[in-house]
Parts: sequence; C-alpha cells; structure tokens
Amino acid sequence: MNEKKKKYRFNLVDVILVLLILASAAAVVYLVFFEGKVTEGETSEQTDVIYTLKAADTDSVFRGKINIGDEVIDKKTGNKVGEVIDVQYTDSTYKTYNAERGEAQNNAYPGKIDISVTVSASGMKDSDGVISVGSFKLAIGSRIVFRTPLFEAECICVSYSETGK
Repeated sequence: MNEKKKKYRFNLVDVILVLLILASAAAVVYLVFFEGKVTEGETSEQTDVIYTLKAADTDSVFRGKINIGDEVIDKKTGNKVGEVIDVQYTDSTYKTYNAERGEAQNNAYPGKIDISVTVSASGMKDSDGVISVGSFKLAIGSRIVFRTPLFEAECICVSYSETGK
C-alpha cells in the first residue's frame, strides 16, 4: 500500500499571517504597557495660566492684526490654546558696532516689528509641575505656531505664570 504523506509547505500567505499576528501582539503590548501609562500616584490638576508669546522680526503690515479677545489656536492641532488679553508691538532692532564711539548700538530694523501676545488659558498641571495647554507644554523657549482670525506666526514662549484654579 502506497500511502503518500502530504508534506506541508510554508508559503507566502502563511508568512503574511504570522507577521500580521506578531504585529498585532506587539501593538497590544505597546498600548497596554507604554502608551499613556499612568503610574500610581501620578495625577493632573486643572489650573489657569497666563503666558506670553513673542513673534520677532515680523513684517510691520501685521501691526494691529491681533486684537484683545481673539481666540488663539494651535495651528498644529487646531485646538484652542487660550484668549488674547494683551498685545504689544515694538520696532525690531539689530545691533551694530560703532567704531567711532567704541560701543554697540541698537538700530531700528526697517519694516519689521516684534509682537508680544499675552494669552489667558486653562491648562493641566502634571505631578512634575509641567503645565500643558492642549498639547502645548509651557516652557520658556518652547515654540508654537499659533493663529488668530487675522494673524499666524511661529512664536516663542517668553514667560508664563499660574493664576489659580
């Protein structure tokens, strides 16, 4: 009697199925153990904050385009990150060396202004004391591209302070 044993051949479909199962298992492990993990005792609390953003060397045609009460939107996420409570426009300057006097001097940069925007917002303070407004983490020097109804620019956070809860 001739009994033929069927040999199982590992083919491309089997390889794809095994890789798909492994990728799914890896994704589940990542989501369960690493993504958004909150350790025991770690909490966030809501807090009110005022922060100042500065846009340097902006074209002077934008003077007056930001108004008190304008909503400030994070361009990256589209989320509201506060409301304008103060705006200051100053002429941009650059430094040169005056050889006759032997000192550095500030000169007005023609057609350019610096814009300081003070924003009031509600944010979350984590257990490390880091305050976030939406996905924007407040820190001196952190950058954000924000927009208001008539203006959009990349700015640097130059100051922030908690105002209460």
